Amino acid sequence: MFDIHPFNRPFMGEPWKEPKIIKPYKATMPHCHWRVQDLVNAMTGARLCIKEMAELQAVNASFWFSYKELIKQDNEELAIINQWEHNPMAALPAWISIVAQKEVCR
Repeated sequence: MFDIHPFNRPFMGEPWKEPKIIKPYKATMPHCHWRVQDLVNAMTGARLCIKEMAELQAVNASFWFSYKELIKQDNEELAIINQWEHNPMAALPAWISIVAQKEVCR
């Protein structure tokens, strides 16, 4: 399973500037259809054993920008887009990956 990490959903604003929190994480529901706890609870409820979990960075931090925001960037800004000091959103995990297997859990 591989999807966008829900942690980023409480934020708004331009990622190359200071991120702004617009709501608490728990308020991401119902607009966000799942949270990490929802994924894990569904897997264990289906008798799946979680083997591994990883929170991953976006390979290219332009991921955090809308197309409209991205085309405003000049070459210098695009060259440093993966540096969290210049794009604070690049410091956050973008994806969550959970590996689970159907078996008897120990």
